Amino acid sequence: TDSNYAADTIVVINVTVKDAIGVSVVNVSITAPNSSVFQQTLLDSDSDGSYNGTFVHTGTNGQYNISISANDTSDNINNSESRTFNIQDTGAPIVTLLYPPNSNRNNTNDIAFGCNATDTAGLANISLYHNISGSFVINQTSVRNGTGNSTSFTVDNVPEGHYAWNCFAEDVSSNGAFAIANFTLIVDTVKPNVTLQSPSNVSNYSRTSSNQVFNVSVFDKEMGVLLFSFDNASGTDFNATATNQSGYWIVTY
Repeated sequence: TDSNYAADTIVVINVTVKDAIGVSVVNVSITAPNSSVFQQTLLDSDSDGSYNGTFVHTGTNGQYNISISANDTSDNINNSESRTFNIQDTGAPIVTLLYPPNSNRNNTNDIAFGCNATDTAGLANISLYHNISGSFVINQTSVRNGTGNSTSFTVDNVPEGHYAWNCFAEDVSSNGAFAIANFTLIVDTVKPNVTLQSPSNVSNYSRTSSNQVFNVSVFDKEMGVLLFSFDNASGTDFNATATNQSGYWIVTY
């Protein structure tokens, strides 16, 4: 059975060699996944027939082929022994959420989500997760390759509400990861319901009247800014922004 190691692991090679007359030299040849060939001599430091060496060139993922060549003192060579081992990618992809920005407010029900992923071994796919249905689950998956790739997902008919989303990327070694934190978004497509309660329409006041109170009823799940617009009876319009004080919107002029 092939042995599996993480990248940059030092692999120990151990070979037992016996010969009635005597062993002259034991060599190992290792072919890496990128076709590079490494050769070295194994040593039997305590003369017990066990020849050892270490192999350090394990930065490339994939299968490595080992071939042993044993030469006795009569120049007889046995090169029939071989093995393989695998270097596996253990690093997960790095995922970056692109759009919509975190805490974004959207006035449309069709939302485009974008994310980017990188991985030294190579990407396999990128998936979108969100909780629009009420549970944080996978929604769509896009097959992707290469060491870096971006993808876009579109989700239509998203109802009004507050949501969380993220992307999960998987590489060719089945290592996977989300972006470091979820992004949130707000979908708000309904205009505020505004009713001017007072003063009544075409009300009359003298120039010496006291300050007037404007009473407005506003209903909206995602209330943002309340703006009063006046024409000032002079032809020069002006606006005044109300402030929210414990649920009451106040404007002073």
